[in-house]
Amino acid sequence: MLDISCLEENVHGIRSVFLVKGKKVVDVRGESEIKLDFLLGCISHLCDFLRTKKKDIKKISITADNQFFVFFQGPYILSVLASSDINAPLLRLVSQRFLTYMEAPPPIKDKEEVESQEEIPFFLRVAMSDYYKRYPESRESDE
Repeated sequence: MLDISCLEENVHGIRSVFLVKGKKVVDVRGESEIKLDFLLGCISHLCDFLRTKKKDIKKISITADNQFFVFFQGPYILSVLASSDINAPLLRLVSQRFLTYMEAPPPIKDKEEVESQEEIPFFLRVAMSDYYKRYPESRESDE
C-alpha cells in the first residue's frame, strides 16, 4: 500500500505531511511542532464554509516564510508544510496522483493472471488466435 512517505521521496523540501480522511488523521510524517488539532479545526471550518456556499475546493496554498499546501479529493485532505524553495507544480502533481490512488486504488491482479499474460506477448496471442481461426485442423494436430 502507498503511504505519504512517497511524497517526501519524490519532492524535496517537504518539512511535514499529514493525511486526513473525513475528520480522522490517517498518517503524519515530519516535524511535530505543528499544532495538528488546531490546524485541522481551521481547515475543516474553512471547508464547511466553502461547501455551504456551494464552492468546490481542490487546493489551498499559503505562502510565508514556509509554504503550506492543502489538497482535497473526495474524503481525503492532504496537507503539506514545505520550505519556500519547493517545486510547487511537482508537489501538486505528485499529491494529486497520491490522492487519486488513495481514493480508488488499482485492483490487485492474481499472480496466475499476471504470469500467463507475461508468458506470451499480446501480439503473438492475437496472431495465434487468427491462425487457428483460419486453419482449425492444425490446432487439432498440435494438441
